[in-house]
Amino acid sequence: MPGRLRTVVADDEPLALDLLCVSLDASNMADVVRRCKNGREVLAAVRELEPDLLVLDVEMPGMTGFDVVRALQADTMPLVIFVTAFSQYAVNAFDINAVDYVLKPIDDYRLEMALKRARNRFEKSTEEQPPGNKGGVVDAFMRINKNRTVSQWQPDRRLAVREGSQTELLDYTQIVWIDAAGDYMCLHDTHDNTHLIRSTMNDLLLSLNDARFARVHRSTTINLDWIQSAESLQKGEFRLTMQGGGIVKVSRNYREVVHGYFSRMAV
Repeated sequence: MPGRLRTVVADDEPLALDLLCVSLDASNMADVVRRCKNGREVLAAVRELEPDLLVLDVEMPGMTGFDVVRALQADTMPLVIFVTAFSQYAVNAFDINAVDYVLKPIDDYRLEMALKRARNRFEKSTEEQPPGNKGGVVDAFMRINKNRTVSQWQPDRRLAVREGSQTELLDYTQIVWIDAAGDYMCLHDTHDNTHLIRSTMNDLLLSLNDARFARVHRSTTINLDWIQSAESLQKGEFRLTMQGGGIVKVSRNYREVVHGYFSRMAV
């Protein structure tokens, strides 16, 4: 029998969290390595434990399950099962885009089916296609939140992002880090918001044309001004903590970017 998926579970209701963990343990497919009551705790757990699977309540205070996924770098994205009370339309969007769900109140059989799907995807995952498939998750967000308009860069180097009846102009200096998710770029700003635009990373970097933005991974660019701390990892990699709590991994091929930045700061 395949091993259990190392799982981080989050729900802001203690009783619901207890029941969910009991059901996961009974399935023999998940090993709960951390219980969380909010999104911030989930981000810290992912950084520390690098789990295989996240089982997330959607409606948590401060940071929703969606926000947690948006805050994760694409290549460190675990598999995700959402625990949700969303409508059938939203559920179908998740299903189509390879993100599973379990409706509340939780049915043990449905949870078992979701875990089997997660385990199968984990076993088939490759380095080129991370298990969590953030591109698919973002596609699901866009299907659900139809009022959100994906905009392009404006000549004054501000980004117009329309949500509902309001349009926000985001100055490029407020961008903390950027990661690729399928056909979209996820721009994480200084206010813990995530904005989506349809673009390639190369085109976006050409539009920014600013030395403060540095690529640190094939799918990730950071604003050097918003690095909070750096941690050395094995194999010459780094893990950066950015303004707002975002966690970004720096691959070996781009490590000199971090070395050079901290060398300049030390002068």
